[in-house]
Amino acid sequence: MAVTKKDKKEIIDGCIDVMFVAIWTLHKLGLTESQIVSAFNIVCESNMSKLWAWKDERWKVKKWEDFIEPDFTSIIETL
Repeated sequence: MAVTKKDKKEIIDGCIDVMFVAIWTLHKLGLTESQIVSAFNIVCESNMSKLWAWKDERWKVKKWEDFIEPDFTSIIETL
């Protein structure tokens, strides 16, 4: 509803609420601040590598050959 009404205050509030829940969940999982930032960067790199993906005839996203699968091994090993 906030997006339809272009209510910037409510959009920002909603986005921050989602971020808060996500970051709190990662914290409760045992991740440190630096691990959360690292995980965020890993996902950003992966997402950017499939930015120009296309969909096949079944509308399933097809990734480029240079798609980077997120690898959280170094983070998970420390938990």
